[in-house]
Order: sequence, then C-alpha cells, then structure tokens
Amino acid sequence: MVDSPAGFPFQGHGEKPGVDRFTLSEIPCIADSVALESEHVWYSVTWIIRPRIAMERGSASKLTQRTPASSPIQLTGPSGSPTISRRSGLDAAMSNLHPDQYETGQDDTGQDDTGQDEAGPRNAHPKPQGTCFMSLTSDVRAMLPDLDGYAYFQTSGFSPKLNPVVDEVVHWLKFQSRGPALPFVSRRIEELKQDIRGRVAATVNATPEEIVMTENTTIGINIVANGIDWKPGDNVLLTNHEHPGNRLTWYNLTGRYDVELRFAPMYNDLGRTLEEMDRLIDGRTRLVSVSHVSRRTGLRLPGRAVCDLAHGKDTPVLFDGAQSFGAIPIDVRALDCDFYSFCGHKYTMAPQGTGGLFIRRDRIDWLKPSWIGSHSQKTFDQEGNMDLHDEARRFEFATRSVPDQAGFGKALDIWEGLGWEAIFAGIESYTDRMKAALLEVPGLVLETPASYGDSSGIVTFHVPGLEAGPLSESLEQHEKVLVSPLEFAAESTRVSTHVFNSDEDLERLTTGIRRIQREGLDA
Repeated sequence: MVDSPAGFPFQGHGEKPGVDRFTLSEIPCIADSVALESEHVWYSVTWIIRPRIAMERGSASKLTQRTPASSPIQLTGPSGSPTISRRSGLDAAMSNLHPDQYETGQDDTGQDDTGQDEAGPRNAHPKPQGTCFMSLTSDVRAMLPDLDGYAYFQTSGFSPKLNPVVDEVVHWLKFQSRGPALPFVSRRIEELKQDIRGRVAATVNATPEEIVMTENTTIGINIVANGIDWKPGDNVLLTNHEHPGNRLTWYNLTGRYDVELRFAPMYNDLGRTLEEMDRLIDGRTRLVSVSHVSRRTGLRLPGRAVCDLAHGKDTPVLFDGAQSFGAIPIDVRALDCDFYSFCGHKYTMAPQGTGGLFIRRDRIDWLKPSWIGSHSQKTFDQEGNMDLHDEARRFEFATRSVPDQAGFGKALDIWEGLGWEAIFAGIESYTDRMKAALLEVPGLVLETPASYGDSSGIVTFHVPGLEAGPLSESLEQHEKVLVSPLEFAAESTRVSTHVFNSDEDLERLTTGIRRIQREGLDA
C-alpha cells in the first residue's frame, strides 16, 4: 500500500495522516510508470501522473491480462513463393492514393506481469489506460528530460528520450551486468528479447517471425540490398528525396555489380509521382526502395499504390520507414510491402541504436544472408554444415545491446498506453496548426503538401533570399528554437513536430522568422 498526499493522486514514499491510500492494482496507469526498483517509485510516477488528474477510488478498473504477441494476425499475403500476383498496373495504383490510414490491428488488451522473481523484475508491464491522460501534450512533456528551454523541432533527426525509457535502459543494464551467464539473468534476458520482438511486430501488424531487430533503418536497407542476387544490367528505383542511408547503400552496389540507379522525382502531385515510377520500372528493376515519408518535405507516398504499381511488374518494394514509424499508422499487411525498415530513435523516442526490419514471410528464404554469425543458426557442425533459422532473425547475429532494446520496448508500451490513435491525431493537429501559422508569415513558401493526408509530422519551408543554415543558427541563438537546414537546398528549413511540442514553441518559431525578416540575419 502507498499513500496519496494532498494534491497528488499517488506518491511512493512517506506517511501523511488523513490521506486516502491505494494499491497499485487499483490505479490504472500507475503500475506501468513505477520504476523497477522500489526506491524510484515516486521519482518515476510523477512523469506519468500529474497533480490535476482526478482519480475516483473504487472506480479504477483492474488491470487486464494480455497474452504475448506471438502471432497477432493471420497472414493474408502470398506464402511459399516469391512470385508476386497482385492487381497490377498504374490504374490499380492510382485508384488507391490514400490507403495508408488503416487500423493497425494491434492487440487492445493489457498485460499484468509486474512481479519480481529470482531473475529480477518482469518487463511485461500492464499498459496504462488512456483515460488517465487528461492532456496529451502536458503528460508527454512531464516525461521529458530538461530541454534547457529549447523549442525542440528536431524529432525527425533525433528525439529526446522519455525519462521512463532511460530508467528502463539503466535498470536492464544493471540487471544484465550482475552476470550475463547467471542462469536467472540469461533466462530473463532471452524472455525480454522475445517479448520486445513481439511488441515491435504488433506495432506494424507483422508476426514476430518476420521481424529482424536492428540498430537503425540503414542496417535493414543493407540487409535487403546485399541479399539480392544482382546481375549486371539490373536496376533499382529510388526517389530524389532519399536519406544517405538509402542512397550510399546503393551507390556502393553500382560498382560491385554493375547495377543501374534510377531516381523518380517526388512531386506534391502524387499522381504525377506514380506516373514517373511507372515509367522507370521495367523488366530489369529488381527492387523499388523508397521512403514512405520524405525526410526532405514530409511528403507521404501512397504506400499501397506504390506496391500495387511495382508488384504489377513483378518488382518487390522496400520502404524506408525512418520518418513514418511512430508518426503515422503503419500496417505492413495493408501496404502489401515486401520489406519495411525503421528505427526507434525518432518518433517513438526510443534509444539510439534501436530499430527493426520487416521481411514478409515468403521473402525470408528469397533474401540471401550476406552477414551472419552466432545466433543466426538453428544448428551447425564442425564440417561446414549449418541450418539457419526459418525466421527473419536469421539475419541477426553476435552481441546486441539488450538494455537499449528494453528501452525500445518501454517506449512502445508508453505510446500504446497513451493510444496510438491519439498520438497520430495529436501530431496531425499540431502539424496543421504549424502550417497555418507559417503561411501567415509574409513571403514564406511552404514546401510540404498542405493536406495532412499527403504529408506527416515534417514541415519544410523557405523564405526567399534567406539561407537555411544562418536562419537556423539565428533561431537557436535568439529564440532557442531547434530546426534543421537541409543539404542540397540552400534555403530549405525542416521542422518536425510531435505531441510534446507546444503552442508556445510554435509562437517562438514564427516570431523568430519575423524577427529575421525584419532585422536581418546579422542582427
């Protein structure tokens, strides 16, 4: 039992007379926020539970049980053969320009597994109930570290990390450091890894068997790029908005395999973009590798339409999901993609060095492992024989940072508890307000599509005559606003939004731009 001091619904330490007392199980969303070491209870709970949240004793629902997400969905795509038979052609693709806004198919139950055993605290936490969160922005900001007064619009590069996520990493680092070979430690670590794989899979509506746990998006791209049996004269289709991770990987292949690179121009007119892709894909196109959301303008490609178009020409599709994962709904079944690579350190606000790659079941054997090692195999002998895993984890090997993966899982737990629909709606609402506010700045040109259905949490703009680098530096120095200048576009500035960004942050941004227009960059 713990007591509740005046003004707070919950506190972990101290005795105050005349104050109601609650058990953890009586208070939804408390148990998930309690730190895994008891001395951190109050320190951790304040990130989630705010003083103004009203709780009615006796009406709080008990936490429900959730079974491990070992198989969240049934495969609906083709199986057993890499042969693609989809409705095909540009007409089919054009008929489905906005199919990406689907239900994610996530399990909507909780999980109550917070007890401690000889292996240490459990990591399968109950999910907080959405009714606990009175204000999405303020509750997420309450979990943030000190940002030193900055308006942080850099999430599309590197997000700040939520305090409970950092605590999770520290806890598992301490636990693993007790001795990784200790039986109870190694057992809990293996349980943790499989639990996180299941949570990651459920987030994109995949099965755990289709997920490779990676350190970033680029590793996933490299797994696919180096797993294809390239022939001289083959080509791969990119766009002109790709991140270096989805460029340099392919630049490296051109010299090794005599592969041709083709670049489809990205237009805010998505029909025109699809027409260019249709023109560039031919019988020698081995892969379409494109960003689901453009890092340059936030333009959201119509994912299913791209897959319909490519599959109509027997060409598989790899999405770079670095800017989409955690920012917009992702359902790999509804997209019907072959591969989807993503990272945790942007919109899910998970640690650096976390991510995943979805490989559709029928593509696992089709894709040849280029780098493998210990843990890639089911069996091997001393005579050169081996049998790799039948699952996507055959592409994983050697030692990984389990504490960072634990932080990834914790971040997903938090967002699921807050409600993915609420997160996506919050990003959309704030982004729309930002676009409207920027368009009120005289002379400012918005490069991102006005319609949120065609965009995401990235907003890119330029002010004619003002270079983005000096503009960004001026905003940082005077208004403490962090934005990002874009390479290869001297005047383009990128702003990325999240649910923790406030209206005051937005006001500082627009005020700073107007100041620069009025006083110049040298002021």
